[in-house]
Amino acid sequence: MPTASNHNSALGTAGLLAAVTLLAGCGEASSPSADTQDTAVGAAKTAGTVSAAYTVNGTIRTLPSVNAPGQELMIAHDEIPGFVGPDGRVVGMRAMTMPFPALADDVSLDGFAIQDTIRFTFVVDYEAEPKYVVTVIEPRTDANNAPEEASEAD
Repeated sequence: MPTASNHNSALGTAGLLAAVTLLAGCGEASSPSADTQDTAVGAAKTAGTVSAAYTVNGTIRTLPSVNAPGQELMIAHDEIPGFVGPDGRVVGMRAMTMPFPALADDVSLDGFAIQDTIRFTFVVDYEAEPKYVVTVIEPRTDANNAPEEASEAD
């Protein structure tokens, strides 16, 4: 006859197996092939959260202004073929102009102007708000814009 002790032991074992199974399904997502236009600095999927960082070339279209409340940094950026969607799959992102409402604390837009060509890194965190945060922004130069041969994914 099963006892409360046996029942608790069975539940503990089942819980442990479930946890191990869940953890085995988590881990690092495969990184897309990198080129100068699209560098997935990191991508991880854990417990439903997908975060990744991308370095891409772009052109500043608008800058935030104290005279225009609500105006955000808008960047026209190149295509990001290895962009990872909320479900952890590589879905790509076409070249587009999009808002970047947040900058990391150590990022400054001082010295930048509308129409400046830039190279920037942004982090995507689908669990956060805002989802996109610019972590690095620098003027685009020949040194950081040298094209590399794009490698094909296997």
